[in-house]
Formats: sequence, structure tokens, C-alpha cells
Amino acid sequence: MKKLISIFLAVLLIISSTALAPVSAYSATKMHAADKILQIQKMSGFVPGQQAVVTGNCFAFVSAVCEKLYGVTYWNEILYSNFRADHSYTGRYYTVKTFTTRNTYPTSTDVENIISFFKNNAVPGDVMHYGAYTTGGGNGNTHTVMISSIDTEKMGIYHSNYETVDAGRNTCHVDYIYWDSFRKNPTSNEYTSSGHLKSMNSIFYNKMRSTGLGISLNRFTNYESKYYLTGVGVPELSTSRTSPYSIKVKWDKIKGADRYQVDYRKESDTSYTTVTSRSKSTSYHFKNLKLGTMYVFRVRAYIGNKWMKWSKAVKLRSLPPKVMTVRFAPDSKGLSMTWGKRNDITGVRIYRSTTQKGEYKLIRTITDNSVGTYLDKNVKYGVPYYYKFRRYIKSGNKEYCTTSYSKKGVYELKKPSVSYVSTSTTSVDFKLKANGKSDRFVYYVKDLNNKTIKKTTVTTSNDVSITGLKSCNQYNFYAAQRTDKGTGEYTCITFRAVPAKVIGLEVENVSEGLKLRYDTQDDVSGYVIYRSNSKKGEYERIAQINSKSTDTYLDSKIEYNKTYFYKVRAFDTYGGKKYFGRMSDAVSGKNFVGKAEHVRAYLRTPTSFKVRWDKTENATSYTLQCAPKNSKKWRTVGTTTKTYMVCSKVKLGTTYIFRVKASNKIGSGSYSGIGKRKAAVPIPAKPTSKNVKNGIRIYWDNKSYATGYYIYRSSSKNGNFTIVKNVKNNTTSAWTDKSVKYGKFYYYKVVCYKTYKGKTYKSQPSPRLTAIYQLDVPVIEVKKDGTTATVSWKACAGATRYTVMYAVSGGEYKSLTTTECSRKISGFKAGTQYKFSVRAESEVGNSLYCNAKFVRF
Repeated sequence: MKKLISIFLAVLLIISSTALAPVSAYSATKMHAADKILQIQKMSGFVPGQQAVVTGNCFAFVSAVCEKLYGVTYWNEILYSNFRADHSYTGRYYTVKTFTTRNTYPTSTDVENIISFFKNNAVPGDVMHYGAYTTGGGNGNTHTVMISSIDTEKMGIYHSNYETVDAGRNTCHVDYIYWDSFRKNPTSNEYTSSGHLKSMNSIFYNKMRSTGLGISLNRFTNYESKYYLTGVGVPELSTSRTSPYSIKVKWDKIKGADRYQVDYRKESDTSYTTVTSRSKSTSYHFKNLKLGTMYVFRVRAYIGNKWMKWSKAVKLRSLPPKVMTVRFAPDSKGLSMTWGKRNDITGVRIYRSTTQKGEYKLIRTITDNSVGTYLDKNVKYGVPYYYKFRRYIKSGNKEYCTTSYSKKGVYELKKPSVSYVSTSTTSVDFKLKANGKSDRFVYYVKDLNNKTIKKTTVTTSNDVSITGLKSCNQYNFYAAQRTDKGTGEYTCITFRAVPAKVIGLEVENVSEGLKLRYDTQDDVSGYVIYRSNSKKGEYERIAQINSKSTDTYLDSKIEYNKTYFYKVRAFDTYGGKKYFGRMSDAVSGKNFVGKAEHVRAYLRTPTSFKVRWDKTENATSYTLQCAPKNSKKWRTVGTTTKTYMVCSKVKLGTTYIFRVKASNKIGSGSYSGIGKRKAAVPIPAKPTSKNVKNGIRIYWDNKSYATGYYIYRSSSKNGNFTIVKNVKNNTTSAWTDKSVKYGKFYYYKVVCYKTYKGKTYKSQPSPRLTAIYQLDVPVIEVKKDGTTATVSWKACAGATRYTVMYAVSGGEYKSLTTTECSRKISGFKAGTQYKFSVRAESEVGNSLYCNAKFVRF
């Protein structure tokens, strides 16, 4: 309804405004909005105390002011939720800030927040909507005003349709809210002695007492193109002594200020001295002042080519800074107090009283500037004492000093901090920590029936061990701080004798899953295992182990390559109920197998490989894949528990690549790096040889896949090898080289070849064989029987016969030839010594004679 009225009145306003001067004339030059508002207030219909240009609607009246101030109407902005404004229709205004409270009675905090809200955000010309907090659709419990002025003392509001003792609803008027008056009584207006309204304190309370309060500040979008943005133009000063000869002056930042002018004077002087008129800072430090002199300070802001009003002058005498903060703490011998030290004073006097407003007596004078603490030993436990601290400077015959406000100190020992851990089901260790200084502790233990378990004990240690407890029973531990002055309040900790924290937890990655190990405890009933997906996440109970000696658990119900976090805690049973110790520290584990390493393929046949790889920890099986190098169409060869596998069905002459994937019972890892090998005829093994009667016999390992073999020979170790034999079948495995010479070295290699689809594929040569056709020298044995001798030896490879030589020592040899390896000779003379020697013979050559054997008959 209020919106409809606003529109209707606005139409009237537009019709009536056509007789007025052009809007642009009012903002032809940039100026301060507060000055423009003063001009508007002299126009008919806008004069305070007279009939308003628009009556019966505060919103429409403010719209008329906005038209004069900015050249645009405000009435077609929309109110919603009682105090907020929707500017999306025109975009001519925006909401600077809102303030809300659900309190239905203004607290002191609300009052200060409201004052700060306006001082920090509002400028003259802002439109304020305020009303009940309720976010309903109605606007009946609202009011709209314009901020006409604002400073550190008060705020002026320009409005109509609001009745006061001085103005009716149909008149427009300017009212003020004085901040100090608002603080004193935010629910009742203040009046002058003649009964006129002075401070409109209840303006907000009238709206907030139903559901709370909401305020919005709304500003013309192009405000700064027309006017200087000036809020609270007068600074509020605060002063503080920084030394006996210096004072620091501070003030809040003024909205729109370009700079500040800072003046000061002695109180006895009549004129100020300007120390700066170009300060960008919001503080100024006056130094080298005269001790004991009263100084007066003032500051003003420069905004929009105009100096604003001076601040209220503030006074402060140059004296030693007061002691502001004192920290009290009980010491073992008395009440300790500490304050800030200064080296620019003569000393500090300490005064004490038993009441805050009583007589203060001097108890200590400190002239050592390195001391900023005092211990008052003459105190009683729990009794409050009041102290004042006087800093002073002696200069000639005069003394200059400042005295602090009273500081309350009480010798009271605070409760100690107590923590504990169970070390077994019958013992608990406590850690005591003093709050403040304390030279000892006192403690005792009782059960829940108030029976004393541990008598009162005094200790200077921070560590206390309580033993002899009953498993799973509950107890109270009492501890207090104690000094010669008294005993403080007891800290009471209720605890239960439960198992100790499980330690030594480790997680091992095994092929079956994740295996947990932990240190067992002798005095428990069992353990509970917990698992989580994150270290600080929720841990789920996954297993209970009802044995105190079991120190492992296998978790096989897990996902492959996923990290899990585990905790374990022990439990004991009492009265049919389980009582648990503290959780162990969390440890993590992940089940995985690594990549198979060093994949290599060996030629097995021309159409198969034997592929090998290194063993991978935690793997229980391996999957082998192969593919032609150019196609990479992987074929799974198979799965094995071994570290090798035969890959068959490959094409001779084609290069293949290989990869291996390791797996365990939980999952599979990624494939290994790639091994590579060309399908070819395998290299034959190193051949062997044997001397036969007509040459050197070469032997090789013949294969069923072979088409044949080439035998290569060289007469020198590093010479060229030439083919000496082509064996055109795969059934022959030996060949005799009959063209050799006796006693000469020969070198042999074997090449296997296979013909496939009209093409012959040869293997690489086998390792080199070194051979020589040379008969072994026989080793003979001579046995005599009377005048008969039997000469024997072992057969020599390749020999076809043997020549036996014998003679009287020093005489000529006689010889005989035999194909056997033994020969009986008779007719020797008794008493005569004979010598015997044998050599091996073949068609190629003969061996040397063996060393002679001498026999006497």
C-alpha cells in the first residue's frame, strides 16, 4: 500500500516540479552534499517546520529531496523485507551497508554498533530505511529519512510524515540524534528545558521492540561525480604518553579526507602552532616536549578543496606514561607482579591497600630501571589486595609522576592441569602441570565409594604413578598446587583402570592383503582392529581378536592399490562388559605389487621364445603378453606362478615385444616395461670334438626344427671361417674332418639354418671350438713274470695301432706292432735290466714315445 501511495504522490511531484528551475542548475559545480541540502531546505515545500512538498508519505518526500539533490527521483526504488531496498529496477542507487539485530531492546553493544555503523559508513545525502527486523513482505513498520549531516557529536535527519513535539506529520523537519544522549537512554527522547525536542533517541527503539531492528544505507550511484564524499568530517582525538617527553595523538580516518592539519599549543599560550597541514597519516607523534607542561591538541580534515571544522581540543600533560597493565601470578613465596620497564624515569613506587578505595601505603620503591617486577611476600592466601604504581622523575627540586589506576591482585593458586595414560590395567601415570608458579603438588586417589586408595601425598615432581588398581574399576584422582602460602583448588579427574595404549603397530603389504603386527599385552582379554579411508576420518571396527597373545591380523577385504589407515586398542573384560584402552597411533598401508623388472626373451626355437623376468615382492602370479612390434596388438600368452614362460606361435623373422603384469590375491599391478626380441633360429650350443683314426670328429646338438647345419672351420684363432660341410638334415649330429694335419690346431663353429616359406634363416654361429689332431702319449705299465714281461696301457683316442719298443739298457731297441693295448714279451735274461716304451699310431700321424720304463729280471 505504501508503495502505491509513493507512486501516486510522485506523479503529483513530477507535475508540480515542472514549474521549478532546471535540475542541472543545482549541481552545475561539484560541492559538498551537506551544503546543497542546506540550500534545498530554504526552498518552498522543503523548509523545516513548514508544509512538506509531499505529505503523508516519508518515502515520497525523500524522493522529492533526491530529485533536488541528484536530479533523479528516488520513489521508483522498491522497499522489501521492511528495511532493505531493491535497486535493480533503475540502478540509480545502491545499498552501502545494512545493520541488523534480533534484540527487541537496545543493549549497550547495540547502541555502540549503531553509532559506529553511521559514523563509519554514512554521508550527507544517504537515504536511510529502517524498520522491524521481520523479513515479511509488509512495509508498515518502517520509516525513510535522509542523512542531512553527521559528525562525531550528532547526526541530522531530514524527513516528514513523522510527528514530534515540534512538528506535525505533514511538515518536513530536521531532527538530531546526539550520540552521548543516545548512549545514556536509547529508548527515550531528550528534551530541552523549554520542552522542545533535542535528541531523537527513541527513533530506532519504536521500530525494534516487536521483532528487532534493521537499517539500510542507500546512496546515489553517481554521488562522487556530483559531490565530495564527506562523512564524519570532524576527527575524534585520543592521546597517549609514549615517554615523559612525547605524546602521540591519534584519530579515526575521515571519509573523503585528502590530508589533515595538526596543531598544538601550551595551555598557557593563546595561539596554536601548526606542525603539519599535509599529514596523510591518522596519527602524529609529538616529541621533545617540556616535562610537566600541559599541551592542547586539535586536528582538522581537508575534504574537497575545503578545510572542515576543527576537532574538539584535547589536553594532556607531558609526564611519565602510566603503568597500564600489571600481570599478577602466585609465586612459591608470595604474589608476583610484572609491568612494563622504562629507562627514561627515576623509579617506580608501589602502594598497597586492602580495599580499592581505602588508604594506600607505600610498600616498595624501585630505582633500578632494569627491574619490572616485584614479589609481595606479605600476603595471605585468597585475600584480595589493591596496588597502585607511580612512575616518577626527579628534575631539580621537582618531581613529576603519574599514578596508575588500582590493580587487583589475589594470591590464589589455580587448578593444575592433569593428564594421564594407562600403563597397564592396574597402573596409571599422571602428568601434573602447574598453572602459574608452584613449588609442589598434593594429590590423593579415591574409588567411587569414596574409599581412599592412595593417601594424600605431597610431591615436587610433575610425574605421578598410581599402581595396585583393579582392572576396569573407576577412580577419582585429586591434585592441587601447594606453596607455603596455601593449597589451591583441587582438580578432579575421574579415570578407569583400562589397558595401556597399544604400541608397535605396523602394516605389512603381503600377497594376501595387509598384515598388521603390534605389541601384545599380558593383562588384557584381546584387541579390536579399526580401519579408515583417511587418517583423520571415521574408523570402522573390522575385527575383534579374543586372545591376548595374538599379535597379527590379516585384512584381506580391501581394494587393490588403495591406502587404508589402521588403529588397534586392547580391551579387558569386567562384569561381562568390555573396557577399552586408548587407540594406538594410526598407521597406513596399501596393498600392491610392483612392476615386473628386466623382462627379457630368449630364443627357444625359431617359432618360440622363453621369456624371463625378475621376481616381484608380494606377487603370486604373472601374466605375459606379446605382440608384433609394429602392430602392438597384445596377445595374452598365459598366467604362471613362475618367473618365466614359453611364448609359442611366433613368426620367424618378426620382431616381438613383451610385457609382464604381476598380481596377487587382491589385485594386479601395471604392466612392466617392454622387452624386445626378433624371432630367429637359436644359436647352437658350443660343439664338441673327438680324435678318430682318420681325423677330427665334430659333434653338435641337433634340433628337430632345423633344416640343416653349416660347419665352419678356420686354421687360425682369429682367421676367417669358411664352410667345410653343409649337413642338409636335422638327424645328423656329427661329422669327421679328414683333411686335418697331425699336430695342427683347428677352430670350428656350427650354424643352424631353417628354410621357411622359400627363405633360409641362419642362426648366429655357435661358440668357437678349438681342436687339434694329436694322439695322446700312452702311459704304460710293465709287469714281469720270470723272464716274461707284460706291457699294457690305456687306449688313445684316434689310434689304430701301437708300436712297442724294448731294449737292454744302453743297447739297441727291438720293436713290435699291435692293435691291442697290451703285449706279452718273453725271452729276457735274468739279472739284466731292460727298458720299454710305446707310441700310438694312426693314418694321420703318430704320437711321441712315452717315457721309458726300466725293469730288471
